[in-house]
Amino acid sequence: TDGEHGRLFKKGDSHDLFEVLSTLVSSPEEMSRLRDSGLDWVKEHRDWNKLASYLNEVHNAMFTGGEPPELLGTGQALTILNGKVSTVIQGKPNLMVIMDEFSTTALSADANLVRPTPENWQGLLDEHRIDMLVVESAWEGNDGAWHHKVGWYSEEEIADLKQLVEACRDRNIPTVFYNKEDPVHFNRFSKTSALFDHVFTTDEGCITRYEALEHSSIQSVDWIQFAAQPDVHHPYDVMLSGRSDIAFAGTYYAGKYPERCEKMDMLFDAAANHGLVIYDRQSDGGNPQYVFPDRFTSHVRNKLEYHEMLQKHREHRIFLNVNSVEDSLTMAARRIFEIPASGACLVSGPGLAVREVFGNTVPMVYSSEQANATLAALMADEAFLRYTIQDSRHIVLKRHLNNHRLQKMLNASSLTLQRPSSVADTVIVSDTSTSIRDICLWFARQELEFTHLVLPSAPSTKAEELLVNLLQNRGLSISFDKQGVFDATCIVIYNILAFDSPGLETLITEMNSTPHTVHFRSQNGELLATCQQSASANEVDLEYFVSLQVSKMSISTISNHTFTDVPSTILIAGHDLKFAMPIVEVVKEMGIRVLIDKWDNHNKFDAEKSRELLAQANAVWCEWALGNVEWYSKVVDVGTPLFVRYHLQERELEYLNSANQENITHVSFVCDYYRKNSYNIGQLSQSVPSSVIPNLLERKDISKKKNDNFSIGFVGMVPKRKRLDLALDLLEILHKKDPRYQLKIVGKHPDEYAWIQNRKDEKRYYDSIKSRLSQNPILASKIEFLGFVDDISEFYSSVGHVISTSDFESFHLTLADGPSLGCAAHTLKWDGSETIYNDLWLNNDVELMAKRIHELNLCNQTSYHAHQQLVHLYSQMQTERIALSIIEAISGGGSNA
Repeated sequence: TDGEHGRLFKKGDSHDLFEVLSTLVSSPEEMSRLRDSGLDWVKEHRDWNKLASYLNEVHNAMFTGGEPPELLGTGQALTILNGKVSTVIQGKPNLMVIMDEFSTTALSADANLVRPTPENWQGLLDEHRIDMLVVESAWEGNDGAWHHKVGWYSEEEIADLKQLVEACRDRNIPTVFYNKEDPVHFNRFSKTSALFDHVFTTDEGCITRYEALEHSSIQSVDWIQFAAQPDVHHPYDVMLSGRSDIAFAGTYYAGKYPERCEKMDMLFDAAANHGLVIYDRQSDGGNPQYVFPDRFTSHVRNKLEYHEMLQKHREHRIFLNVNSVEDSLTMAARRIFEIPASGACLVSGPGLAVREVFGNTVPMVYSSEQANATLAALMADEAFLRYTIQDSRHIVLKRHLNNHRLQKMLNASSLTLQRPSSVADTVIVSDTSTSIRDICLWFARQELEFTHLVLPSAPSTKAEELLVNLLQNRGLSISFDKQGVFDATCIVIYNILAFDSPGLETLITEMNSTPHTVHFRSQNGELLATCQQSASANEVDLEYFVSLQVSKMSISTISNHTFTDVPSTILIAGHDLKFAMPIVEVVKEMGIRVLIDKWDNHNKFDAEKSRELLAQANAVWCEWALGNVEWYSKVVDVGTPLFVRYHLQERELEYLNSANQENITHVSFVCDYYRKNSYNIGQLSQSVPSSVIPNLLERKDISKKKNDNFSIGFVGMVPKRKRLDLALDLLEILHKKDPRYQLKIVGKHPDEYAWIQNRKDEKRYYDSIKSRLSQNPILASKIEFLGFVDDISEFYSSVGHVISTSDFESFHLTLADGPSLGCAAHTLKWDGSETIYNDLWLNNDVELMAKRIHELNLCNQTSYHAHQQLVHLYSQMQTERIALSIIEAISGGGSNA
């Protein structure tokens, strides 16, 4: 309190500071009283022992997830956010806002809104505790009360807003201006923005323009996009089968944006035969510049109010979008978030911001041919339509809700929202038709954003016990008694395999976005899961698309895990353990001790160290069948399992032939072709058991994908069997179809390998590539050599397709990694490729590969194609499943010989 233990002055006001200091200097008695009073307060409330004890309680609460202690003193709760101390707002923030109808409706669910007028703002400031003033570039703010009083028209018209901002600053209330009209109307609102503490713009490109404003009060500038609010933008209690076809809502700016109108014509012509409806926002205006062309007159309907438009978002399957600003990375209309959130499919004209948000999930069309092909595909293939709707909605719910935007605004003023109380810490599985093994494997490939798991029964096999150990080591408490838990806030899953990856994230994201209890139901009404809020919560249904399995083809020959005995200590030996270490970590999480014998190369190692490790192990795993298997097969005790994992380069070497194969208990291969070949060429004795266990596909975050469908990825151009020449052939074919195609090549350049200079055939091959590119500068301009990249995931997330043109491979992980990050994968066939990949990948020649790539792009099915590929691979190549299969092989099972 001012005057009790010290004096306060207005933040940033040097004149007020001068007045306060002058008063104190002229009153020595008052200075002495405040000094003594302040010292007494500090001794009582800020004793170091008390403070240290309190901070220890806070520290423990943060690391254990427990409740923080009560506030020390009467101050506000604080947290550390991005390296800054931030005030925690308990519950909804209190915002004084000047906004249009759309923004007010959307934001009202996330904040307590106080809507001033030029006449009553002073009284409202006195009546309410305001956390922040937020003013957007509104033309008719707060039901017209601020007409011509937000944009800068004159000093007289801006005076009311100016006084409001100054009054907030006097009360230490942070002020924010949001220009949702950038970049088109920057000049109209730039002088207004200079009054505020923090400025947000829809166009990232305008940031430097705001920073350059003279005589401004601006402390920070950042970009912020529109967003959705699930309370008003949702598909609850609506079935896709009950929706009509295609709609558009907006204005035809014939005189103002002719290029935009061309894109509209392109989309409307393609949609006209699919039940197109146009909601004309200018139907009551009478301005001839806003009239739709005659050929669309039969499709035009009158304008709708905002609440009516929200309902239409739930009544149509597809909504069309065109962008007035196409070259901004951030500026896009609010409908690109609201439509997907409402469960409709968004189809957009060109726009960088749309691609930045959705990658290649949202269909984007550039030509009449592509518009016709895309809409025809969506109308004909319901699985494609449902995938697009569901995936784009998930992107919005995860990153593009109003509370995400609000948090960003608050952060600028060192404010933060309290963690929502609706987050479920308990997940209950009531699926008795799926084995505990498969249930645990499903959870193992999810991001575990909860703490307690209730399984339908206790583990009944050794494999299930190991998986329960693994989940517990990842931080889950696990029980098998669901009685009494259903009354709590929780997620209940009735059909766990209906949710492919990231299935758990889908459920948790849904729960965090709404106060309703949401029942996930299949197209035929089957209850799949429930996100259960409080007992008093409103209950709604959400239709969920269950992905169809595209193939029942099994890559691995080990499908069952029936082992009853598990080695307590496994020794893994090899020179290159990069493919094995993720599996090793999983085995350790299962509770098995793992020792590592790292060799220097194929046959250089420390024999004494190896013998010491061998003496501690009761099973040996040789990663690669090289010198390690030759040595260990001759020293391992009879009866000790010796498991060998065979990749590709072993087929040209003699180590396995020289091994004592009587002591090898199992050899696994990454593909069946090389397993059979090893027997056929006499490299492996027919008496040695073998299996196929694929390489692993690690879980990746696909929520930030920004895949460009016209970028083709090529990983690794050395040695020549990778056939870079065929990749160039492919690019030439594609470039004739569309000049936007480009080839992005990752990996070391041939010149970086010294050994190539000593191999005439390899050197001659790469010299011919150089010559070809030097003679074809157009082709060369479409190729980008990226060299070695630190983050290969970021690379896959940037391209639309990845290709393999190799003469032969064993597995080629690029073809699996690509789809896991949103890009479709394509390969020429090699011996054995059909035992790993199916027709979604395989091509007979580059002409057919080019044809498939271009057709997928025309229909905007590239992302969907990658999704289908991922469904085929993900569970089969899951690290935890591979670990179980290796344990099965070590334990004497899983033989295919």
